[in-house]
Amino acid sequence: MSLKDMLTAHDENALIALSSKGLVRRASREASKGDTKIVDIGTSSAEMEIDDQTIKISDKGPRNASCTCPATGLCRHILTAVIVLRKGTLEATVGVETEAATTTAPSPKTETEKAEKPKSKTLKPTKTLKSAREEIEGLTEAAIKKFAGADFQAALQLAASVESPDIVEDGLNITLSIPDSPASVTFIAGQGLKGAVYKGRTTKSRLITATSAILIRRLSGISINEIIEEDVVDTATVQKEMDKISKVIEDSVRAVLTGVPAIAADQLFDKAIAARVQTMPRLTAQLRALAKQAMLATSRHIDFEPTAFLEASADCYALCEAIKYAPQDYKLTGSLRRDYKVHNPMDLWMLGARAWRSTAGARGLTSYGFCTLSGQWFETTTARAAGMDLSFSPRMAYEGGIWKTGTLRKLMGQQVHLPSPKISSDNQISQMSDKPGTISKSKLTLDILETSNAVETNWQSLRDTISNRSGMGLSRLAYPIVSLIKPDKHLDISFDEMEQCYKWGVVDNHNEVLFLNIPAGDQDIVKKLQSIRKKTSLILIVSRFEGFDLVYEPVSLLLNYKNQLTVLNIQLDNIEYRTLLGRVSPKLSDFFPQFTPATSLDLGGGTKVLDNALDVLLDVSTSPARKARLKNIISKCEQAGFLSLAKVIAPLENKLSQNQILKAVFLINQIRFLMSLNKQSKTV
Repeated sequence: MSLKDMLTAHDENALIALSSKGLVRRASREASKGDTKIVDIGTSSAEMEIDDQTIKISDKGPRNASCTCPATGLCRHILTAVIVLRKGTLEATVGVETEAATTTAPSPKTETEKAEKPKSKTLKPTKTLKSAREEIEGLTEAAIKKFAGADFQAALQLAASVESPDIVEDGLNITLSIPDSPASVTFIAGQGLKGAVYKGRTTKSRLITATSAILIRRLSGISINEIIEEDVVDTATVQKEMDKISKVIEDSVRAVLTGVPAIAADQLFDKAIAARVQTMPRLTAQLRALAKQAMLATSRHIDFEPTAFLEASADCYALCEAIKYAPQDYKLTGSLRRDYKVHNPMDLWMLGARAWRSTAGARGLTSYGFCTLSGQWFETTTARAAGMDLSFSPRMAYEGGIWKTGTLRKLMGQQVHLPSPKISSDNQISQMSDKPGTISKSKLTLDILETSNAVETNWQSLRDTISNRSGMGLSRLAYPIVSLIKPDKHLDISFDEMEQCYKWGVVDNHNEVLFLNIPAGDQDIVKKLQSIRKKTSLILIVSRFEGFDLVYEPVSLLLNYKNQLTVLNIQLDNIEYRTLLGRVSPKLSDFFPQFTPATSLDLGGGTKVLDNALDVLLDVSTSPARKARLKNIISKCEQAGFLSLAKVIAPLENKLSQNQILKAVFLINQIRFLMSLNKQSKTV
């Protein structure tokens, strides 16, 4: 590379990335004074004098330049030298005698001299200079692996968890930011991976730089062929790592709420990208979310909510504590990986499938089957981690083969016999099968499902079933729970402005209403559902939690035609009214219903006590001197019957402890959770 090419790549934004905006602004003012002197200049190096300091700079870039001033690192003199050399006269001076290249302070010029002075030229790269993106695309996998060293596997894992990085191309250079990261990487043309600029913790420089290079190549269609190695779970090591993360969370809460969040954001993200944590998608997502909130606090962003940050910190702290004692529990880690064991032959009625995307960026397709003999639900999932196998799509998986029997689309509404299924402890069936499955000639009828207790007709009974199947503590509803419901009648589908989604009201045999959520973007689906909802016999739904609300989402419709049920997957099948219902003619009101607003329900006076307790805990986290407020809230908790919460808050009266505060906040969230699980719906 020549000196000219190096200077071409180091524009103002590149210099800001290398130093700071203020320092570059100061250097620009120095350069405009004209008090600089070029002592010597050639095709690959230059020597200058600025403020009695000698600067030597070569084609290796500003970070390898030297200055005689006492400042360490990239000083303003080096920046000033780069700015001066970048000016348009460079093309005319490279390679000529030193005297011809020497500049001094400007002296008065006559009008004739001014007219004869040639105009400055804009620097243009030579034909040999490639952009930073082209350089990264041209790297070999071996070169990236060599640069990353021991961090290569961690870089692969981190890149796999990032779905949509933020990329900005500025001239020849390119800057990439990982979502929720407090730092970015800038690749400067001609400087390679070692010359990339990373503003963050120096210990993570190599990891983030390698990850960024992998992401840029992936977005250009160049994938890394290395296989991500499975992490061997060592309980002792995991416990030590979780202890460190718990301490970081404690310190971060104190730092963010007292007004010094910058270091906290960096430390939280640092833990989120640790190699071992990357194998725990649920913890990774929560740590990144905390890092993002801390970043918002740094800039005093309007979206930063101290209460929400405290609650999220408590949940993340509790998750770390749980993982310490059960590092292989997939419900805690969020891992998609399962251990399967061969099971006895079984028959499954395939009743629905849905596409999904997790908060960590994983995406997949899950299908649901019911075994009438055991009365159990089983699932089979095809999924990819974020950033892995970009050609994969849930719809493609829906059209793909399974169990050597046929496509999932073909199996919907059919009974499949599996001679030797492989099943995990959570009733997940492997898609791989040693022996092919066979499709039964039996027809799916309403009577088959009702007599096998697969159908819920009462919404209170439905909530009880969900509560029994949802697990305990942090494992509760870690994954959506499937149910099959039979509405007695249907309400019009309405749009909820507050929640920004459609609400489909279904009524049970006790006139209780259950609202099913449909995403706001699914207007076309809603129109078709509006027209056929009253002809639907059964609805397959999944239940999951958003905050403290139990959310129900429809997966498939089961329509009864000529005493046989037809399965229609809402997201995946083309719902055609005429095809499904044959001779039945829709009414005009089916297409133009009167929308009615969804009703939200109050959980009662207990929520006010919980809100007050949360406010007090936030207050003492910010200002320890206010702990006198604790006595009153302890009394209120006892009066409301929240004795366990009062017991957890009580030790704070004697000694404020951040981990005890986090435990109390987590308990508040769990109480809210149980209250919302048992709340009653509106009756009509």
